[in-house]
This record gives sequence, structure tokens and C-alpha cells, in this order.
Amino acid sequence: MHNADNVYALAKAALVKGTTIYCLVEFEAGMNRCGVNTFEKFYELAVLISKCPHLVFEGIQAYARQFFHETDYEKRKN
Repeated sequence: MHNADNVYALAKAALVKGTTIYCLVEFEAGMNRCGVNTFEKFYELAVLISKCPHLVFEGIQAYARQFFHETDYEKRKN
């Protein structure tokens, strides 16, 4: 499913349930996991979300494991 299709599906679901969904747009930060991989596509989705009733653009999500400095999980989780 195309990213814009996902936004429209969320907007429809929120409308049906009479609620608001706060949305993050995931950006591919170099780990080849998931998310959009251009700033233009990121902006396009953020604007689309902002224009949809019942949706709120809340921010960015990215997984950038290469930027973690602490490898000890017990220290990192605090």
C-alpha cells in the first residue's frame, strides 16, 4: 500500500470511530529498515496528514542505531 493510501485509511478509521489519531512519519535514517527516504516524501506526507480531519501530524520517527553511543542496554534504558 502506498504511504498516502495509509494516511487516507487512518483518516477514514478515525472518522468512523469519532476520534483523533496522532501520526508520526517514519524517515529512513540509514539502517534500510523502513520509512520514507527523501525529505520531499517526508514533507508530502506531513502536509497530507495535516490536511486530514481527525489526524494530527505529531512529528518524526526514525531508527538510527548507528548513532547510539551506549552499547550497554541497562545503561541505555535509563
